[in-house]
Amino acid sequence: MKKIAFGVAQESDSKVPMGEQAAALFKRHTEAGNGRRDFSSIFKYYNNE
Repeated sequence: MKKIAFGVAQESDSKVPMGEQAAALFKRHTEAGNGRRDFSSIFKYYNNE
């Protein structure tokens, strides 16, 4: 089973502020109805936020 770096950091209680910010941004992006959009849609969402 592969784990991404953010998941491993959480499991080891490591602090990764940029990872936490990215996760929060992607959560808001998904909650805004963009969950099925292409990965690149995050850039447009971020610029409008």
